[in-house]
Amino acid sequence: MRYLFFILYCLVFFSQSSIAVEETMSNPVGKVVFILGKVQLLTQNAEGETNEQALQRGSEIYIGSHIVTSDRAQVGIRMIDGATLQIRENSNFSIQQYQYDAQSPQESAVKFFLQKGELNSKTGAAGKAAKHQYRLNTPIAAIGIRGTEFIVQTDSQHTRVNVLSGGVIVSPFNQSCALAGTGPCGGQNAVELFADHRNASLILQRNAVRPKIVTPVLKAPAQKLPSSVPSSSQNTTETPSVNANESSLSAEADAVSSDTAPAESVDVNESNLSIATEADAIPSDTSVASSSTASSDVVTTNDEASNTSTTAPLAKGAAPVEEKTSEPSVKWGRWNPDLADNQLAEGYELVAKNADYAIIRRASDNFVLPETGVYKFTPTRYEAYIRNVSQDEYTQAAIANAQLSINFVDRNFNTEFDLLAQGLNTHVQATGSLNEAGLFATVNDENSNTYINGAIGDENAKEASYAFYHQIDEDRKVAGAIDWSSANPAP
Repeated sequence: MRYLFFILYCLVFFSQSSIAVEETMSNPVGKVVFILGKVQLLTQNAEGETNEQALQRGSEIYIGSHIVTSDRAQVGIRMIDGATLQIRENSNFSIQQYQYDAQSPQESAVKFFLQKGELNSKTGAAGKAAKHQYRLNTPIAAIGIRGTEFIVQTDSQHTRVNVLSGGVIVSPFNQSCALAGTGPCGGQNAVELFADHRNASLILQRNAVRPKIVTPVLKAPAQKLPSSVPSSSQNTTETPSVNANESSLSAEADAVSSDTAPAESVDVNESNLSIATEADAIPSDTSVASSSTASSDVVTTNDEASNTSTTAPLAKGAAPVEEKTSEPSVKWGRWNPDLADNQLAEGYELVAKNADYAIIRRASDNFVLPETGVYKFTPTRYEAYIRNVSQDEYTQAAIANAQLSINFVDRNFNTEFDLLAQGLNTHVQATGSLNEAGLFATVNDENSNTYINGAIGDENAKEASYAFYHQIDEDRKVAGAIDWSSANPAP
């Protein structure tokens, strides 16, 4: 009789599972709004078979979707409640639950799992209305929210969380906080972090009693940046820039004791920036095609590290830029996760990044965003490369007619520029929002093909930097970064 009951139970269970899978796959919970590089979507059908497909812009995302990003790849997803997810390179991420009813948002339930990598998550209507039913798990931590935008980095041994707005509560898994649970975990082992400590991180290492709040204490770098930014024209790809790299999670976690209460600060380096040469922006395993524009003007420089000459196109009509006499408060650098021996430029903090570029800002600047005015910015330094995905070839591009406008009343921005290269003359335009910390980013939807994130610098908000991605077509995508300056607010 027990055997017969077991068989009947299995038949009912698998029948219900099959129906659940079919219902899940018929109701998308999100859509891809931006993609760069190789991103795979893994799904499981009713028979338990795994299907693998390449994600594209416009692809629909379902409950049960497992997303895997490759090296130098990332994907942006907009969920049905307005939440946004930016999954960075070399990440494994899955959507385990996403229940949202616009008529009863307080009954929503959200559950994610980040197995490894990095995720930037901005809460939507579901998370805001039902914080008690929101959970993001990593292999060792349960993360709940307080109405939030936050960044999570994890591997099997360490998890780190940074908060951009709102707050989070992080707990290790234990008897009162199960991996299978939903919502935030409380208790004496849980620690909260809010955006008013934006420079701090919550770091949890495997087998630790509780997470630790870690505030970076910057050391003098082994190789400092130049004391001033080299003078340049509007195209400055010929000048030394910076290479960005975030130190490993384990390096930070080693400074965190697992059996003591949270400390105010620990002597760690949050990220690394060093002087780089032109070749550092190009993957060593790809070929680089030379680019040209209608202009015959070029800037030629000598790369001292390799003793080779590089040339970059200079767009016609580029206005000369005044030489800066001091180091800028905010600037971009090339992002290279493989570097581990350099340190963050002294006095700077990492405030934004994507797979190719990082934005750093002087930590000592206690600027307050203007409450009125529209500031018009002009470019002072930039770099841009076009990647042909099918041929895995990189072409240097020039930027012309670049403009950035930031409205401090409405807290939004508008930017545009022309991308020029051999056989290419395309116009890029994007808009987005600005938060109270002086960070700004595009608000992407399924019709967008440009993603921007950056930061305001200087106590008078007269400097800015941003990194961008732009998708030209299915084969060609552009990555770049621009530094900006503003003399006065626009009338």
